[in-house]
Amino acid sequence: MPCRSYAVSWLLLAALPLGCRPAASNIPPSPEPVWFADITEEAGLNFVHDPGSVGNYFMPESIGSGAAIFDFDGDGRPDIYLLQNGGPDSPSKNRLFRQGPKGRFTDVSAGSGLDIAGYNMGVAIGDVNNDGRPDVLVTQYGGIRLFLNKGNGTFTDITRSAGLDNPFWGTSACFLDYDRDGWLDLVVVNYVIYKPSQDCFTNGRPDFCPPRAFAGTAAKLFHNGGSSAPATGPSVRFEDVTEKAGLGRLEGKGLGVVGIDLTGDGWPDIFVANDALANFLWVNQHDGTFREEAVRRGLAFNALGQAQANMGIALGDADGDGLLTCSSPT
Repeated sequence: MPCRSYAVSWLLLAALPLGCRPAASNIPPSPEPVWFADITEEAGLNFVHDPGSVGNYFMPESIGSGAAIFDFDGDGRPDIYLLQNGGPDSPSKNRLFRQGPKGRFTDVSAGSGLDIAGYNMGVAIGDVNNDGRPDVLVTQYGGIRLFLNKGNGTFTDITRSAGLDNPFWGTSACFLDYDRDGWLDLVVVNYVIYKPSQDCFTNGRPDFCPPRAFAGTAAKLFHNGGSSAPATGPSVRFEDVTEKAGLGRLEGKGLGVVGIDLTGDGWPDIFVANDALANFLWVNQHDGTFREEAVRRGLAFNALGQAQANMGIALGDADGDGLLTCSSPT
């Protein structure tokens, strides 16, 4: 730090005889240590994100895409799942990379069931049937897709059979056990009611539309009814409880969501980062319902009382007091 170097300089001068100067040093300063090294190619992660077409200003192509790090095969090494945004007819598909014993990754996408194309936005990982294996939920422009981990390196799409229906622009999602019954429930935040036929301009030139050009949508909450085990194998069923739980009362433009106890009562709450709107904090009422309290708890606006273009959420104990700090990057 500059102040510290000045203090050291004064100490050195005070220790020298008057009229003398220290000899100039020809030793070059030590280089700053490198904190991170790019090992992408060395690790075998051969991936290029496809953002979609260029020049048509299709708004979903300006948003995606996410990624997940999770141990899909249970070998104790985290693997990587990367999403594409080229559209449902694109040859670019999501990629699953399995980590080997020496830190190198192998592309195991083909035949995994996760190698899907689409306007893929976000991904959430959770064990929805309590079999000890992580399952995968992908949000998309136009819906969501849930993939059940079969335990043999492959996944199967159970979206329809599981009762999941979200025909909106799904952006982010998270799993949480909001009623503490031992089964992971699902919350999905949606962005705007986008109209592809609407053109937008900036300084007279075609451009991507801003979020204010479209109405928002409510987040979706799905309750996990538990897994049964019929003769054909385990089944999973979710129920849309958005209205019953209270989340359907407010429309947002969600880009980030986290489900965690932010009030310290032992029940998970839901925090939603909205783009160009006030954020939402849905506080768990312990009876299957939620109450929105973002303004009351200082999470709705910035320090100037303004809504921001919040894009995501990060949680951490910033000051080491044992309490979580929320950060929503803009």
